[in-house]
Amino acid sequence: MNISDSEAIKSWDPLFLQLAEGHLRLMYLSHMYVGKVLEEHGLHHIHYAMLQVVGGTLPYNKLELPVSVSDIARSIGLTPATNTALIDRLEKMEFLERTPDATDRRVIRVRLLPKGGEVLQSLEDYWNQHAHELFAGISRTDLQVVVQVMDALEHWYVQNMKEKL
Repeated sequence: MNISDSEAIKSWDPLFLQLAEGHLRLMYLSHMYVGKVLEEHGLHHIHYAMLQVVGGTLPYNKLELPVSVSDIARSIGLTPATNTALIDRLEKMEFLERTPDATDRRVIRVRLLPKGGEVLQSLEDYWNQHAHELFAGISRTDLQVVVQVMDALEHWYVQNMKEKL
């Protein structure tokens, strides 16, 4: 950082800085909370993301089901070796299985097994219950403002981070 950067930071709106810090704190707390819930199922964040991709519930990644191994890697930014190891683990847990593509023998597809579907649905139900508890004490008017702000933030991320989604 050079002097001009330091001077620019001093002129930034304190409210924007407070919001940015709050945003980071909420992301961290949410990440930690979700991690604890996933641990109860023997999963980590990346396993959950993979289950969402394979189950067709990951936002911004509407893929043909069953998904190909390469689509999974692209969707959540994995190397082929990491992707294979994660699929192996979830296959061993009987959450998903590999199957050959019906028309292209070079392609391997991955589908959700009933046990994986049950865990995915259980987690989705838990998040819905959690949302009701989280927002129960906030007025509907305030919640509508929060939704507008979240929509604006999501729009910014989608527009500015397309290559990462």
